[in-house]
Amino acid sequence: DLRRRFGQELARAAIERQEARQPVPGPRCKHCGQEMTYKGQKPVAPLTWLDKVEYERGYYYCEQCRVGFFPLG
Repeated sequence: DLRRRFGQELARAAIERQEARQPVPGPRCKHCGQEMTYKGQKPVAPLTWLDKVEYERGYYYCEQCRVGFFPLG
């Protein structure tokens, strides 16, 4: 259990270092092409080979299409 938790913490730290701390300026919606709205940092929990790793990423939302987007870091 200790090894698993340590591995998760290492993975979380590595992912968060890769993520840009400033939001990506104006990504375009892939459906309508309009600029998406930055909604702040939102939690995500992808499943890794260690287990789920929870961290926060910048999140964008298109009001017109009602779709969200987590850009790559």
